[in-house]
Amino acid sequence: MQRFSSTSEVPLSPTLQPRPIDSVRSHGAVPEAWRAFGEEHALWDEDVRCLFNQEPWDLTPWAMTELAACLRDAIQTGDWRTGQVLLAILIRSDLAPAFDVACQRGLGWLALEAANQDAAARGAVGGAARLGRVLDRQLKNLLAQVVLARTDRRL
Repeated sequence: MQRFSSTSEVPLSPTLQPRPIDSVRSHGAVPEAWRAFGEEHALWDEDVRCLFNQEPWDLTPWAMTELAACLRDAIQTGDWRTGQVLLAILIRSDLAPAFDVACQRGLGWLALEAANQDAAARGAVGGAARLGRVLDRQLKNLLAQVVLARTDRRL
């Protein structure tokens, strides 16, 4: 399987390419719903803008595998700017269709690795830590839903 060193190399359609955090959308007003989401999750303005700036992806098993590999590489190399963008993409996307693949690829561990960075830090490392917490929370909530659904089927 081919690995990609950054998300800019992932051959997806142009509408699914990550946007740089400082693109045009990051300079406008952020809607109130986004600000409320940021407050709920103790995110900084830059984190909310990073989320707002990314489009949700159609997370097929292949796309999840590649995103997890890119996130792993970003964490291992300390490329927190790329990590921050990848976390934002994952947070914005529906994880349910590729949840099994996410578990197999260690996405929960990767979210915790990011979350364990200094959340009070300025810049991408702090943003990745804060977004890592959000992704970890989403994954835990999704896991609880999956366990409940599987339990209900057994009853």
